Amino acid sequence: MNVKFVDLFGLDNLKAVTPYFSNPTKDYEKAGNRMVDFSSEGFDAMRGKELPGQTPVLLITSGNPPFMEEMWRQCHEDMVRHSDKHQLLIAEGNNHDIVEENPELVLNSTIEFVNRILAG
Repeated sequence: MNVKFVDLFGLDNLKAVTPYFSNPTKDYEKAGNRMVDFSSEGFDAMRGKELPGQTPVLLITSGNPPFMEEMWRQCHEDMVRHSDKHQLLIAEGNNHDIVEENPELVLNSTIEFVNRILAG
């Protein structure tokens, strides 16, 4: 998710579809609530900024976005289009939690990406 997506989708809409726990006891519940509580400030801090063109970036995005698939994909494509050092990898068949669903894809594609950078 990025600022462009949030601006198009709407922060209120995003908060409406994001779980918020009334009595968080688990770490992920507390972290989720903090994310919602401080999302506005975080997105404001990133608004108008681009990924540094000289920095290699591998953006792994969901093959099954949680909502607004076309907008989701376009926003991720826009993030990486400004540099040939940026790469977008669509995790086909995976939902938003790619690290948990497909750790092998994340690990192997990251190793491959780093090896390409090191090879020059």
